[in-house]
Amino acid sequence: MKRCALVSAVLLLAARTASAHPEHCAQSLFVEVEADRVTIAVELNPGSSVARSLVDHIDSNRDRAIDAREQDHYSAQLARELSAVIDGVALDVRCAPRSFSSPGVLETGAASLTVRCAAKSPALAAGSHELSVRSDHRPVASAYSIHVFTGAGGPRVTGVRRALEGREAHVRFALDPPNLQWNRRARALASACGLLSLGLLGGWLRRRSRASILAR
Repeated sequence: MKRCALVSAVLLLAARTASAHPEHCAQSLFVEVEADRVTIAVELNPGSSVARSLVDHIDSNRDRAIDAREQDHYSAQLARELSAVIDGVALDVRCAPRSFSSPGVLETGAASLTVRCAAKSPALAAGSHELSVRSDHRPVASAYSIHVFTGAGGPRVTGVRRALEGREAHVRFALDPPNLQWNRRARALASACGLLSLGLLGGWLRRRSRASILAR
């Protein structure tokens, strides 16, 4: 099957509150569908009972630090265990690290690991298409969920079917002809400008009201 080239990827680690699932790692996939690419953000929230095992999985030499080589290795593993297919064409999903917190923070179960990957889609004509996304990433006991969204003026999601206990989603989406895409972007921009104008007008009216009160 044809594989398409990577367009971008970053790896981030952000602090969070203690996990509500101490016995497993909650993996949430956030899938953004665009006309020319698919972006997948995988957020791993390890519970306190499995956080140490996740750290040991990443920190292969057990030196209590996650070095650049280990970051690259983990990112490559995750890329191999994520799959995205559009209309039968397998996309080349890759991930690259950007930063990690210390193992000690992860081990508390009070941090989340977020990996963002992006792959270029094949050339798509206007009309209906199907994207299939699946995660086979299971470094520790895990529970999965997949969330799908699109940007303003992008493809329209017409249906989502989930399978394999939340690890897989089949997304039906539609691409409008270029002229309709432009119209949708123009409407979205006009709506945003309208909201901005209302905000500015509201601020001006409040300032005028305060000035009037002070002048009395």
